[in-house]
Amino acid sequence: MDMQPYLAARLITQVTTWAMRTRNGDLGSSEAKCRGMAIQLIIALVLSAFLHLGSAEAQQSLKVHRIGYLTISPREAQAHLIQAFERGLAERGYVVGRDIFIEYRFANGKPERLQGLADDLVRAKVDVIVTGINPNIRAAQRATKTIPIVTAISYFPVEEGLVQSLARPGGNTTGLTSDAAEEVGCHGLPS
Repeated sequence: MDMQPYLAARLITQVTTWAMRTRNGDLGSSEAKCRGMAIQLIIALVLSAFLHLGSAEAQQSLKVHRIGYLTISPREAQAHLIQAFERGLAERGYVVGRDIFIEYRFANGKPERLQGLADDLVRAKVDVIVTGINPNIRAAQRATKTIPIVTAISYFPVEEGLVQSLARPGGNTTGLTSDAAEEVGCHGLPS
């Protein structure tokens, strides 16, 4: 019996449940709750991508998975997101530098650098690319058709041609979209 789909579904259920109970930042802010939930969902998607890398690879418990982190922003602007991302991995038992290695690439506000940085992540043989906003996503999609791409945020991904549909994105890209967050009712999370 192939346990990977079961484990991925269980992981996503656990993370989603945990995210709904967790507060991030201002305890009274529904925006902070949404941000916390989004970060946890990203982590769940990244970890489930690892589960789908193949059962032979999954049996190699000594493998250190490599996450590519691609952004147009400078490192300083991403510091709080990086801390939350690494904290979320640690809370699930993953130690950065031991179990997970993260290849960070920052374009420092220069969109013309994105494609070279995305290509560099592919050459670094990362297992998954975490990114957000449409220009970052496009650069990652041009760089690879096989490495999973997990998006922290995208805007109108169907209309922009990033995915086939929200229900079935197709290709190697999945993640969060701003218009879907409104449909889910992020502001209605339990206190």
